[in-house]
Amino acid sequence: MNYLSKIGFLHSLLNMQYPIYIKFFISLAYFFICLIISFDYKLSCLFFKRVLLGNDLKSESRRLVWIIKKKSSIIADPADLMFDFCNGLNFKEVQILKSFFIKSKKPLFNIYNELDLLKIFAHENNNQFNSKSNISLSEKFKKQYFIVKKFLNMRNIQKYNIPKIKKNKFSDKKFGISSSKAQKVLIDICNLFKKNKIEWFAISGTFLGFVRQKSFLSHDLDIDIGVMSNETSFEKVINILKNNQIFKISKIEYQKYFFNKNECFKKPTFARIIHKNGINIDLYFHFISGNYIFHGTSSILWKNTLFELSSYKIYDIYIKGPAKSGLYLSETYGDWKKEKMDYDFHRDMLSLKGAPNHLGLEYLLRRKLYCGKDSEEELSILEKLIF
Repeated sequence: MNYLSKIGFLHSLLNMQYPIYIKFFISLAYFFICLIISFDYKLSCLFFKRVLLGNDLKSESRRLVWIIKKKSSIIADPADLMFDFCNGLNFKEVQILKSFFIKSKKPLFNIYNELDLLKIFAHENNNQFNSKSNISLSEKFKKQYFIVKKFLNMRNIQKYNIPKIKKNKFSDKKFGISSSKAQKVLIDICNLFKKNKIEWFAISGTFLGFVRQKSFLSHDLDIDIGVMSNETSFEKVINILKNNQIFKISKIEYQKYFFNKNECFKKPTFARIIHKNGINIDLYFHFISGNYIFHGTSSILWKNTLFELSSYKIYDIYIKGPAKSGLYLSETYGDWKKEKMDYDFHRDMLSLKGAPNHLGLEYLLRRKLYCGKDSEEELSILEKLIF
């Protein structure tokens, strides 16, 4: 599924906004596939509801593949190792997935299952705010966290045949988004945000393509943009996107941000927007702290030196981006001038960190297992913050 998701056409197909009667039949298909595989009626109903009422068929498809792999015991499959199978689920929905997982879990110790259980515990904690029940949830997570961490710190861990993220077989081919469709999306987002006086800027792979190749990257699947949280309210942007006929909101992510183990707050960080032609925009709200600027999702953060914005001419359109492009791209990609055919952002992106919450801790351990990235210092900081 991960390999296939790299094909721009399939990516757009899963992103399309289908009429309700078509979505109903797709929902039925997902319901019966899940029921046949899992024998779990509640889980199957969950898929039916989320496919029918949601705008994120791609994530639901990946989640269904995860269910199939779990039930078929295809645990060491190197495809989609970093996929967050609980992403977008509320607390009750996580409980349904947890129930399936516990019933499918083998009695013998298995690091893949133990890490997946840690992710479920992390999402349970992430979905609970300012509640006394957090204490028991946090203790369950903490116990499971150190079980997984102890295994990963074993000296002889090499004897286990742990799969690693590998080169994608489509990475050296032109399987990305359509350049002409992407240009249309760029024009439409420019017009929409200009009309509503919202300043935005290109980031990450989109900005890399604009600077290095004066175009979109041939293998890219979406458009990455940023908005400063201190200049534009999250609610304003979301309302504008909800009240137009071109874009639909696929999902919104909030980050649980810990000051210490007793204090945290919830802030919006990310929204995925789908254009009517099937191409999606990943919109990140940027936050300033000291001399650094951060953006992220519910589980990860990107950290860059604070930057000002400059205009760049792309496809006869002026798009804003970080003024010191070389500094921004070096912090993010290292040697950004040379195209890398074997690239995975979980493994290779230099500015990537774990979010200051339970999901961030789980993410860093998963990254260590599947990407070989040891972040002991960062783990230690988050442990002191959360535990």
